[in-house]
Order: sequence, then C-alpha cells, then structure tokens
Amino acid sequence: LARGYDALDLTNQLFGSFVAVTGDAHQAKVAQDIFRQEIRYERSLQIREDIRDVNKMMLESVQTHLFMGSIILGVCFTVFVEGNPDPDCHRLIIDLWMVCTSWSATFTLLSLWLALCFQAKISCCARERLLRKHRFQMPDDKVVGKMGGDTLVNSMATFHTRILEVAGGAMSKAGTGTEESSVAQEVEEEQEDPVILQQVGKPSALRVHIDACGDGTLDLQPIHRGMSAWRHPRGKGLCKHTIIDMPSFLAGETLIRSRWFCRGSCPLRFWVRAPEATIYIAALCPPLELRTTDMSKALRLTGQLPDWPADELPLLTCGSHQAWKNASGHGEFRRVNGFSIFIDKGHVELPLYKIVLQSPCALDEVDGTEVQIDWRFKRGCEALLIVVRRGQIHCKEEDWPIVEFNEEIKHIMPLRDYSGLFMRRGVFCLISSAYLTSVARMWNVQW
Repeated sequence: LARGYDALDLTNQLFGSFVAVTGDAHQAKVAQDIFRQEIRYERSLQIREDIRDVNKMMLESVQTHLFMGSIILGVCFTVFVEGNPDPDCHRLIIDLWMVCTSWSATFTLLSLWLALCFQAKISCCARERLLRKHRFQMPDDKVVGKMGGDTLVNSMATFHTRILEVAGGAMSKAGTGTEESSVAQEVEEEQEDPVILQQVGKPSALRVHIDACGDGTLDLQPIHRGMSAWRHPRGKGLCKHTIIDMPSFLAGETLIRSRWFCRGSCPLRFWVRAPEATIYIAALCPPLELRTTDMSKALRLTGQLPDWPADELPLLTCGSHQAWKNASGHGEFRRVNGFSIFIDKGHVELPLYKIVLQSPCALDEVDGTEVQIDWRFKRGCEALLIVVRRGQIHCKEEDWPIVEFNEEIKHIMPLRDYSGLFMRRGVFCLISSAYLTSVARMWNVQW
C-alpha cells in the first residue's frame, strides 16, 4: 500500500511538472507571438514613414520649379506689356524681340505644366501606396485567438496520444518502430500527384500569368486571407483548412494550388509570363504528423516557426536568377526573415522562402521564363503554398516598397528634368528679349 502511495505521488509530481512546463511554454509562445505582431506593426509604420519622406523630398524639389516659374512668367507678361521696343528702330530688332518674348512665355508655361504633372503623379503614387498597398499591419480576431499555439488542454491530449502511440508501438510485434512508417503508408494510399491541376481562376484577375508546360493545367487563384488554398486529396474540391494571416505584400499575387500533403515525387514545371517575377514557397517540412520522434517537437515546445531542413529545400534547375544560383548552377531558395503564413490547422506558422527568377531574354521568341522546381522532400510536406509575385525582389521585403517607389519615380523623373530644361531656355529667351528692348530704345540716341 505504501508503494502504491509512493507511485501515486510520483505520478502526481510528474503530471504537475508537465503541466507547469507546458503552461510556461504556452505563455512564452503567447509573448513571442505578441512580440512578432508588434514588430510587424512597427515595420508597417516604418514603410509608410519612408514613403512619406520620399514623397516630401520629391515635392520640395519641384516646389522650386513652380515658384521660380511663376515669377519668370510674370516677368514675361511684364515685358510683353511694358517692354515693347521703340517703333523707330530697325525692323529686325522688333521681330527678334517678338520671337524671344513669345518663346520665353511658351517655355515657361511648358515648364510649369511639366512640374505640375510631376507633382500630381508623385502624389498619386504615394497616395496609392499609403491608402491601398501598405496599410497598417494589425492582427484581426482570428490571429489574436490563435496566438500561443495549442492550449493546455490540447497539449495534454497530444501528450496522452503520444503515450498511447509509444505503448502501442512497444507492444506491437510488427512495429520496429516508428509512427512515421504507418503515417507514410496512409499518405501513399492517397496517391499524391504533382501540383498540376485544373485551372479555375480567371486569367484577367491574375497579376502574374502562368501557363503549365505540356498538356497539364494549373489551378491558379489570387491569394488572400481566409481562402482555402489547398486541393482535397480525394479529387475535386478544396480542403477545409484556410489561411488566417499572411504578409501584405503577397495579397493578390498568383497562387498555384496544390494538395494538402505533397510528397514531391515529380518536379513542377510551368511558364511565368512576366518580365520580372519572384517565387515564394511555404510549407511544414517535415509534416506535423511526422514530428513525433522528439517529445518536445511532438508537444510543440520548441517554437512555432521551425526552419526547413537544409537538405530538403527545393532547387530551381531552370529559370533562376544568376545571383541566386549556387556552385552547382541551381537556384537556391532563401529564408524570408520576419515573415510567415499563419494557418488554422495546428495553430502553426509556415516559414517563408523565396527565389528571384531571371528575366526573359529579348532574343527568345517566347515571352516568358520556364521554371522547374525539383522537390527534395524525404517524407513529404504539408500545407504547400507556391506564390508567384511580380517584380524581382532581391532586397529585404521591408525595403522593397521604397525600391519600387524609387523605380516608379525614375519613370517620371523626365518630367522634372524637362521642366528645368524649358525653364532655362525661357530665362535665356527672356534675357535676350530684355537685351533687345534696351538696344531698340538706344537705337536713335545721338552720342
């Protein structure tokens, strides 16, 4: 009886220790998720502040053109009214004065018009980014409710299931092992195919147009929060799992739908019909159900955002940018630090990776880039997301809005340059007109 009490006390102590550790881990996860959301909010503030700074500097640079152009235009009209030459002077001087004064007013008006166009376009670009593309990153109710991962009750249920699986595997004669073999057999029964499915998205709604290689078709959709982003493994239809939260820069980009569980037995090939593009991938690798070899991973006490194993990262054997190739000449995916995709299953986040595609060669007859992704999963992956985004994002994601804004400014900078050129020509014509006026008034002076 005493030994029974001792065993019971030991069991209670172990259970209390487990509850304490699990509770501390849950609180740590909650604090970590809150800190991540604060970082995302501060990053969104920084992006908006940088856009405002660039907009302010560009507007200040063109304000000088507008101010000086208004003064010069007033002087031109003054010369028109009061600067006319003496009628008794030579006819050639009068004609030259008329030509110079007219061109002075014309060049000044063109300079003011170009400066106003530049100012309007800069304001429009900044307004588009501040009010639509780069809003404040605030977590919604779904994200707040999922912070911290599993609750204590769910952790206890996972622990209980783990104990039963270990006990059943030890008592089973056929089990050498591992739960991974049984899960793998179940996955093999699903007969996973490559991510070549029927296309259901409207091409006009896609920012980046993608075509499948050969006779296959792709299931393409603009990605957004709350959507069912995976195909059902039994055939047509979608899985019930959804995207709770995702980076704002991926919203509206082209998603290639795949099945929830992907073994990666066949490479994925397709054509990207865009001058510049970047591929983003996210998944749980290895799958969540297969992370049972380690108790801490099974109970998810090691964090919510694990990295992919380095030897399981896919390679881009065709279509990668030269700067993203490794020593063997294949494109390597790199981790996007500070960003992830939050899904509803398991209260987990998907790590995000990207690779930049090369631009189509101008000498090629085909206007696109052929891409081939070779998967290297050992046990498959879960929740695979493949997103193609317009633009070659070599820099950090938080720096790309400024880079994109500067690239757009470069396209409208000729407006400001020609505004300054026409203003200089207008000033030259105005000075020439004033000189001719002086010559005309001194034409009949007797020295």
